[in-house]
Amino acid sequence: MIGSPARSLRTTSPQNLARMSLSTTSSSSPLSTEVVGTATAQAQMTSSTVAAGGLTNASSVARYLKRTPFAAREVQRIQLGSTNFTYRLFLEKPYGQNAVRTAILKYAASHTADDSAVEFSADRQIYEARAMTRIPWKLLMVPPPASSSSPLLPLFGAESNYSPERWRNITSAKLRVPELYMEDAMRHVIIMEDGTPRPGSDEVWQERSHSARIFFEEVPPSQQKYETAGFIGLLLGSFLARLHNWGSSQENRALALASFAGNDSAKDLTIRETFTDFFASVERTGFVVPEALRAELESRLNCLEELVRNNLETVVMGDFWPGNILLSFTEKAELDRLSVIDWEFTMLAPAFLDVGNFIGEVFLIHYFESNDAVYIVLLEAFMKAYHGLAQAIDPEKILAYAGAHIMLALPRRIESVKSRATRENSRPMVEQVLKFITDPKFTTQKSDGRDGGVTNDVFEGVLALMRERQTKT
Repeated sequence: MIGSPARSLRTTSPQNLARMSLSTTSSSSPLSTEVVGTATAQAQMTSSTVAAGGLTNASSVARYLKRTPFAAREVQRIQLGSTNFTYRLFLEKPYGQNAVRTAILKYAASHTADDSAVEFSADRQIYEARAMTRIPWKLLMVPPPASSSSPLLPLFGAESNYSPERWRNITSAKLRVPELYMEDAMRHVIIMEDGTPRPGSDEVWQERSHSARIFFEEVPPSQQKYETAGFIGLLLGSFLARLHNWGSSQENRALALASFAGNDSAKDLTIRETFTDFFASVERTGFVVPEALRAELESRLNCLEELVRNNLETVVMGDFWPGNILLSFTEKAELDRLSVIDWEFTMLAPAFLDVGNFIGEVFLIHYFESNDAVYIVLLEAFMKAYHGLAQAIDPEKILAYAGAHIMLALPRRIESVKSRATRENSRPMVEQVLKFITDPKFTTQKSDGRDGGVTNDVFEGVLALMRERQTKT
C-alpha cells in the first residue's frame, strides 16, 4: 500500500464532514485519504519513497509535508508520548480559517514508538480519527452550571461561596478535543489541531501551555491553584460522564458499534498489559504474593478481564489520565482551555475502564510525585461531577480496575529515574492496591479525614487514603 502512486488530498467542508462522519466507509476506511478542515486546499501526496521507511524522524516528516497544505519551516519531535511518533509542525503558511501557525502530526508504526518489541496495529490511527470526527463533541462539552456556589466544586479554606465574578473567571475555560485537519489512513498519518497553540504573530514560542501534570506538580500551592484544579476535575468528570452516556444510549448504538467495536488491537494491548502481565508486574515491584491471595486475585481479575473483553457497554476513551490533558493559560495565568488528546485507544468497553484508569493514575501520582493536596482536590471534584451525571456506576468494579491499572504503571515508575518510587517505599502501596481488587470496601473503613469517623463511600475512602498519605510525606 505504501508503494502505491501519489494520491490527491480532498478538502471537506464542515457540512460534508458531518455527513461523512456517519458513514462507516468514508475517510476512516484504511484505503482512503482525506483532508479534513475548514480551509480550501488541494495537494498531491508525496512520493511513496518518502513514506517507505516510516515517519520516524523530523527530516522524513518535513519531506512528507512538502506537497501537502502543511509544509513546515520547522518540525520538532515531541518526546512525551510513548505510543506514536508525534511532531509539532511550525507551518510555512497559516492554515485554515483561524490561520493557525502550528499543527500536530502523528505517525503510527506497527509497534509503539518507545519500544519496537511492543506490537500495536498501525490501524489504531483510524480510530483516533473517528473519535475526533464522529462523536458530537459540541453536545458533550456543556459548560458547568452558572452558579456562584457549585456543590460539585470543592471548597477551599474558609471560603464557602464564590462571587459571580470569581465563578465566571474560574469556569470560563473551554474543554476541547483537537480538530482533525488531515487523515492519511494509507500511511497511518493524521494531522490535527495543536492542543497548546501560541497566540500572536511573533516567532517566539512562549511556553504558556503545558501538560496538566506540569501544572499540578511544579506550580507552588496556592488558593488559585486549588481552585483551578477543582474546576479541571469538574470539567473532566462531567465530560467523561457525558461521553459514556452518549456511547451507551440506544440512539447512538449503531454509530458507536460501527465506529469503535473493531478496535481490537487497542483492547488486546489493554488486556495484555493490565491482566495477562499482572503478576509479572507485581513481581517487578519486589512484592511476593502469597498463594491464597494469588488465587483470590486471579478470580477477581478474570471477571474484570471478561467484562473488558466482551461487555460493549459504551464508548471509552481508553487512556484517560492527567498526562493526556493539555492546559493553556492566559497572559494573566488564568486557565484558558483544556485539550483531551490521544484517542487511539477509543473502543467499546465498560465505563469502569476509563474511571478506574483515571482514579488509578491520580492515586499513584499523588502517592509518589505530589508536593501538596492538588491531586486530592482534582480527584474529589472529578468523582463528584462524574457521579452526578453518569447514568450507571459500579464503585467496586471501578476501584478494582484502578488497582489493576496501578499495578501496570507502578513498575515503570520504580524503574524511572524521574520518579520517587522505589521497591522499598512502594510495598505499603502494593498492599493497599491489591485490596482495591480483592476487597474494595476496605476503603470504607478509613476515616473520612474530616469528622474523624468512617465513610460508607468507596470513593471517599480513596480520598481518605490520599489524605493519610499526604500527612506522612
